[in-house]
Amino acid sequence: MMTKLIPFIAVSRAKVFAVLFVLPLLAFAKPEVVDQIEDLDKPTVALFSKDGKSLFVANSVRGSVGAIRSKSYISKFSIGADMKATLASRDFIGNLTAPVDLAFSTVSYPGIAKGSLFVAVGTPLIENDEKRIIDDPSREFVGFSIYDPKNGRLLKKIDLGPSSKTRLLGEKSVTLPSSIAFDAKGNLYIGDTGIGGNLFSEKVQGRPGIWRIEKEGVEDLINGRRPAGEVIFMPISSLPGPMRYLEKTDELYITANHNVGAPTGSVFRMDCEKFGSKGMTALQTIIRGAKTVSGIQITPKGRVMLTSSSGDLFYPRGKKNYGIVRFRPQLNFASPTNYAMLILEDGGMLFAIPEEASDVGIKHKQSLKLVYLPASSGY
Repeated sequence: MMTKLIPFIAVSRAKVFAVLFVLPLLAFAKPEVVDQIEDLDKPTVALFSKDGKSLFVANSVRGSVGAIRSKSYISKFSIGADMKATLASRDFIGNLTAPVDLAFSTVSYPGIAKGSLFVAVGTPLIENDEKRIIDDPSREFVGFSIYDPKNGRLLKKIDLGPSSKTRLLGEKSVTLPSSIAFDAKGNLYIGDTGIGGNLFSEKVQGRPGIWRIEKEGVEDLINGRRPAGEVIFMPISSLPGPMRYLEKTDELYITANHNVGAPTGSVFRMDCEKFGSKGMTALQTIIRGAKTVSGIQITPKGRVMLTSSSGDLFYPRGKKNYGIVRFRPQLNFASPTNYAMLILEDGGMLFAIPEEASDVGIKHKQSLKLVYLPASSGY
């Protein structure tokens, strides 16, 4: 009898083991929150380090009507193999005013190593002690600063504001940046809302659009000179938001939000080689007139993943429709902003989604959710 029972028991154990092994995978097929970072201060953007071991989060401190001068900062977290975050330095980079985006350089520049951290900062909408917008922001820094991502050391500050010696094109200039990106050749792209140009003592024609500064022009700026290389400004009809560069196709993905009437968002892409050659006609529409867009990533499968200030993580289904990523239990983010994506060894993805709002609505109570999307989720 025993000789007959042994194989029966062995098979049963194998089946039990298979069931126990498969059940967690089936449950994990849906995206889920694996960690949450608390005690942030109006986080506007997150960025994973290239090796995936660190996460940078920009906190943009604001008052009742505008940004608070020199009070913003960038926090640095360590990311473990379990996808949990541990605070490495709360004020890894401090003394900032209105940081809006982060990007790593894709090439080296004079005195600046490849992989240096570029931080787009600045706004003319600065709040004074009387809780009003200052009359003249001409002395405020608007542009980008460059840091060593290992130790937070400041390497260079590039002022692109209307009163700067290195301002860009004539009457336009940069007034209120919204995003920053590099292509594989080291060309720099800056999203500019054009807001507040009339507030500067040297008034400028504010207009929303995207700037492209060629690599040689970036080198000129680092050396304290106005760019001698080609600088192109491509106006767009709505306020530009986060951008993403896809090296595989050499394309730049641009988000834009239309705030007249009912707020809507759109996503476009364009061949970087054709930037500025045909204006907006060179843009290919991914989706138009959808939810407002606060963040964008392109997954390894080529799916465009977006966050909306309404609280959803969603993706285009054609140019006018979209699908919403479902969680178990269902989850809505609290005003998500410009988020980060990390590709994992198992083929899954880890999203770091900052939340600019909070239920309690008081200082230092915003958060960031780390969301795991398994490879089997289909995204």
